[in-house]
Amino acid sequence: VFTMPDKMSQEKIDLLRAIGAEVHVCPTAVEKEDPRSYYEVAARLGREIPGAWYPDQYSHQANPLAHYLSTGPEIWQQTEGKITHFVATMGTGGTISGTSRALREISESNGTEPPKIVGVDAVGSILKQWFEEGTMGEPQTYKVEGFGEDFIPPATDFSVIDEIHQVDDGECFQWARALARKEGMFCGGSCGGSIKVALDIARAAEKRGEAAMVVAILPDAGNPYLSKFYNDDWLKENGFDPDKWV
Repeated sequence: VFTMPDKMSQEKIDLLRAIGAEVHVCPTAVEKEDPRSYYEVAARLGREIPGAWYPDQYSHQANPLAHYLSTGPEIWQQTEGKITHFVATMGTGGTISGTSRALREISESNGTEPPKIVGVDAVGSILKQWFEEGTMGEPQTYKVEGFGEDFIPPATDFSVIDEIHQVDDGECFQWARALARKEGMFCGGSCGGSIKVALDIARAAEKRGEAAMVVAILPDAGNPYLSKFYNDDWLKENGFDPDKWV
């Protein structure tokens, strides 16, 4: 049984139903505590369905723990400890929290400078403002899927993050499409946001004459978005002009 907001692509819904899942589509533009939100519907179904288990990825500490035990050590090993920046989009916060904690601890044990940890947030989300000011901003709707939040997920450890950058819908979609056309990497919109920030960091380091090894997480495939930002008609209907994108 899955719950998801109505901004999610039809491909995601169809895929889940094709493998026999029950999918509850819930309104996006409601607060987390609203009984209609996909958070609250999932929690309610977990209580009501006999024998159900509600994983709650936003709070469950197994989420960051998995990345602490696997993703972080793997990145350190594959970069031979030369990583200077780690970039990840922020949704539940599990990936950036667990991976960053592992990278910091491994760096310390090796007596080396830890990589800078850079989170990527969506314009319209409240995470960047919370991180920088400690205040809850007013969330706004946005079209990119898979990251950004309208509440503070307990799985996120902000203490291991150095800075957070925000990217808007257009930047995410443009860079995801560029990855597909220029690099043959068919990714989701969140990946476009991650790559955009990673490239900004790399270019800034190059301008300063500094060496940098930037690792960015690309957590989503492009298949679920063929009817959305990989479709020129959808982009134009939603106010974007793909003809101007490189």
